[in-house]
Amino acid sequence: MDKHNEESITLGSRSSKLAIAQTDLVRSELHSIGINSKIMKLSSKGDIDRSVPLYKLKGTGVFVEELNSKVLDGTVSAVVHSAKDVPSSIHPDLEISAVLKRSSPEDVLVSRDPLDRLPEGSRIGTSSVRRMRSLACSNQKIKVVDIRGNVDTRISKLKNGEYDGIVLARAGLERLGIDETSYSLSTDDFVPAPNQGIICIISRRNSEISRIMNKISDEQTMQEMKFERMVVEALDLGCSVPAGILCRKESDRYVLTVRFYSLNDSRSIFLKNEIKGSEDIEAVVGNIRSIFPDDFGYRLGR
Repeated sequence: MDKHNEESITLGSRSSKLAIAQTDLVRSELHSIGINSKIMKLSSKGDIDRSVPLYKLKGTGVFVEELNSKVLDGTVSAVVHSAKDVPSSIHPDLEISAVLKRSSPEDVLVSRDPLDRLPEGSRIGTSSVRRMRSLACSNQKIKVVDIRGNVDTRISKLKNGEYDGIVLARAGLERLGIDETSYSLSTDDFVPAPNQGIICIISRRNSEISRIMNKISDEQTMQEMKFERMVVEALDLGCSVPAGILCRKESDRYVLTVRFYSLNDSRSIFLKNEIKGSEDIEAVVGNIRSIFPDDFGYRLGR
């Protein structure tokens, strides 16, 4: 422990303002238990190639793999990610060793008007196929268009009139201290991406760094993340699948909300179930498979 105090843990992070803000939150948590840390900025394929919509980039975890490799080669002690970017399967020598307490998982519409009052033909920007389909299902008068860039860039495009609104995660706006007119989107109608609002830390499996990170991990958030990731893994879902999965603890129980959107029309399927353990996840997955339509424009994996 003293060694890490003296030498400082190196945390790898993407270079965007949001990524740095999130990594700073991890630094603060480590500092609270007497551990010094520093940030090393790293680049990923998802950051470099901004000409292609995110959901069309090949492979899963476009913001993750290159950063994780820096843990394996010893460049950094650990890397900090938005958990929603981390695929269900990572290198066997790595693990999610900690998560910070979850921020709000909801999506928000940044716009002058709420979704149901937008004029016909309004251009709403998002890079997520899930958000594209949920918007199309909720208001068929608007035009949903792709948008790339970091949060600041997207807001600038909105203010320049390129878009009439953009959909973002509330957690990102809050972490950046951005105060723009926005409207909450229901987590039943707009079920968030799996693990949205969660900051996670990846380090070498069973390492001293992992043991240190365990000390700052939030138990409830870790369980919510695990339940959501079980569904993702069981159905082999990638970022191109328009699905929302959210698990929240309500009193003394966990409640799992799932919505799958059609790629062909405004239909969706919706489930909400109490979850106590992995056997309940298996039951939910089985139910999804049994009611999933053949004409949604995609198939579930495994």
